[in-house]
Amino acid sequence: MNPKFVIAALLILGGWWWMRAPGAQSIMKAVKTEDSALVYRSTRYEVEWDAEEKTYSGDVHELAEDYNSAVPFNTHDLILTTEDYSNPERVKINPLRHGHTTWLYKVPAAQGDLKVLHLVPKDLAICKKIQMLEHGQVASIIGQEETDNRVESSDARSYSFGSKSYGHILFLVTDVQIDSESL
Repeated sequence: MNPKFVIAALLILGGWWWMRAPGAQSIMKAVKTEDSALVYRSTRYEVEWDAEEKTYSGDVHELAEDYNSAVPFNTHDLILTTEDYSNPERVKINPLRHGHTTWLYKVPAAQGDLKVLHLVPKDLAICKKIQMLEHGQVASIIGQEETDNRVESSDARSYSFGSKSYGHILFLVTDVQIDSESL
């Protein structure tokens, strides 16, 4: 085998290893909470969380691990659906792509709801509970909603997750409950 080929292959593999996104659990091991801020790798992220706890319940349509360097503590994106949105013969929902999806109504005036939750686990144990969610389960996601649709970082960056009117919600998860009948 050509040594130049072996060296090139090792360099490519090494680059991939170095540049790959960190996993959700490794991120959560590095996130610290300070007042209303989250700190990850010495960058402080200010997030305004609603004081009242909120619960989103529905059918797990899709759970995707996601890494966004602007908001690294957003470890997963979750599509939760109810009623017609849970029935693929009534509403077709396309797969998540970097926290966004589109859908197509197959019936007029579809009933129900579709939420894209951008999940921020409170801690590693909650992260592990999130990772247990599977398509088709009925789940309740409990926690606090981000209120002003903005994340400000200490390195002078800001980020927005899109309009809440389109169902995009940055959500600090304090508990995950899976309906035992859906298992």
